[in-house]
Amino acid sequence: MVAAAAVQWAVNTALVGTVIAWTVPAEDPRRPLGSASDNLLEVGQLALGVFVALALLWWPPAALLMVVPTFALHQCVQLDQLKLAARTDQRTGLLNAAAWHEQAERALERARGRIAVLMIDLDWFKRINDTHGHPVGDDVLAEVATALTRAVRRGDTVGRYGGEEFAVLLPDVDEAEVRAIAERIRLRIGRCASPRRRGSR
Repeated sequence: MVAAAAVQWAVNTALVGTVIAWTVPAEDPRRPLGSASDNLLEVGQLALGVFVALALLWWPPAALLMVVPTFALHQCVQLDQLKLAARTDQRTGLLNAAAWHEQAERALERARGRIAVLMIDLDWFKRINDTHGHPVGDDVLAEVATALTRAVRRGDTVGRYGGEEFAVLLPDVDEAEVRAIAERIRLRIGRCASPRRRGSR
């Protein structure tokens, strides 16, 4: 049973990781493998399955007791998913405006040095939607979001502020670092594929 659970975990992780790596560009090669909490949750579910199998083998009525932890685990998973969905912008995967404000307030409370905020607005974005359609506009927003997350430092807070506007909170920076990060963002966004080069869809 342990071997079967291990095989199931390996196959599931490989399949899900392949789909994520294929559909979601990620700079961190470990991202398709999931976070530690994701894998811990998967192992917990498999452990419950092993215990149920043992209970059915040795004392079937004990399997009924596993209904409670199984239900509780399922509810916790749903709650985490709902919390994540409430904080995440669906088009970009970044924090939405409300979640960004909440995260920014926490960062301000913890801050010991200077803090900077960058506001990024995409010029002529309406023209992209009008000319190429909203699906292409959504692709542009997703590319810009990826460029932003790759240009900032670990610990910086990036969110979609609304429409074609993005916000970045930079804790513990000086003016030179802010200018360097802003220039890095400008260059990365400038390298994003334009709708004309990618072709209309």
